[in-house]
Amino acid sequence: QRIAGTVYPSNASNKKVDWLVSWGDPSNTSNVSNYITVTPDSDGSTSATVTCKAAFSGNIVITATTRQNGYKADCIVSFVGVPANIEIVGRYY
Repeated sequence: QRIAGTVYPSNASNKKVDWLVSWGDPSNTSNVSNYITVTPDSDGSTSATVTCKAAFSGNIVITATTRQNGYKADCIVSFVGVPANIEIVGRYY
């Protein structure tokens, strides 16, 4: 599945972002990348491919962080069954 972010304002001088995948429950110590990976289209790209590698319980958080000023946006990913697709809902802060 694809994920994309938009950096505002449209004339921002640096629109590059970094992607991070983490467990929604910080007490989960298993390697989250065994379950979900995010591969940006290129270094700093605002679009990426999300791959579900295995079934999991709980939530996984995908975070995009701007390289300039460190603004963040999160998406919560939940496993519901055999993945045919992933629905990603954004939360901005």
